[in-house]
Amino acid sequence: MIYLYANATAVYLEVTPLTDEPTLMVTWFPVLTPGNCNITYTVTWNSSNNGDEGTINTSEAYYNITDLCYYSMYEVCVTSLAEDIAAAPKCKTEKTATGIPGPPTNVLVSASTTPESLVVEWDPPDVTNGVITNYFVTWSPDDPSEPIITNETTYTLTGLQPCANYTISVSASTSKGSGTPSATSGTTQAVGKNFVHVILLI
Repeated sequence: MIYLYANATAVYLEVTPLTDEPTLMVTWFPVLTPGNCNITYTVTWNSSNNGDEGTINTSEAYYNITDLCYYSMYEVCVTSLAEDIAAAPKCKTEKTATGIPGPPTNVLVSASTTPESLVVEWDPPDVTNGVITNYFVTWSPDDPSEPIITNETTYTLTGLQPCANYTISVSASTSKGSGTPSATSGTTQAVGKNFVHVILLI
């Protein structure tokens, strides 16, 4: 058995993210001392991305840090204490897993150049929880059988009815899936002097 000094730093610190939830698994090699010294550990964590931080004391050589923020970098430190004498902390940095994004923001609908179309535009979610891979656009009535998929933040709806109100939903997606949609509405233009509908009589 190898004994370390009572105030020795915890060694072999490992910080492993879970793949499906914002949890970091923290493990380390326990400090061993001769005699009956009471060894405990203080685990601290903080994120420069969002200010999330916390502290826990434990007598075990592992701890799962749960309820963290998705896709955020955390510095995790473990400090060993022998009879309240603290050693130098051992630290590692790790990023939590990707999650489902929040809803897109500032979704706006405006009239297009024809009475059969509308232009919808939006901003990325405030909380992305990962890299946004694409956006899904749907509308009703007359919605398409499949959502429109785009990696842009604007889309022109075509083939609509003049003077009709449409509800438009936009959701963002990461590698973990699509998030909560943002919905808004818009009305197509009337057929004016600049638009001519030709009816063929046979």
